[in-house]
Amino acid sequence: MLGDLDLKTGVLSWINCGHHPPVLIRGKRWTAHLDCPPTHPLGTDLDVPVNLCRAQLEPGDRLLLYTDGVVEARDAKGHEFGRDRFVDFVIRGQADGLAAPETLRRLVRAVLAHHDGQLTDDAAVLLCEWHGDTQTTASPAQYESAIRQGSRRSALSTSS
Repeated sequence: MLGDLDLKTGVLSWINCGHHPPVLIRGKRWTAHLDCPPTHPLGTDLDVPVNLCRAQLEPGDRLLLYTDGVVEARDAKGHEFGRDRFVDFVIRGQADGLAAPETLRRLVRAVLAHHDGQLTDDAAVLLCEWHGDTQTTASPAQYESAIRQGSRRSALSTSS
């Protein structure tokens, strides 16, 4: 994943280099996977088209990004920790009023306990929350304008 979050407008732009799509948590519930067609892994040139994807966040939205080693961690019987369980764990932490760092600390402990204390694959998690522009409050029309301007800038920069 390679992404950019415009902290003023809440426009998230990203490319997917082969990982699971980010999860959007809005209103303390799992809202959607932010799907984006995957491209080649960073640092390789496999002649696969690069798709720049965008989403407009709302104040209070949380993004959950993760690698497969988290959701594919298996217990002694071969059962995966699982994406649904993973996302539900984070949402329950949010509903309980836990800060993101505490939610992730508990999540890591739960995944490790599920996998007998040691992971055998990459395991990375990022949970971030966009609070909105704290300097000014933009209207929905201003957010849409920012998205359109970002799209034009991307088209101009890729065409040169």
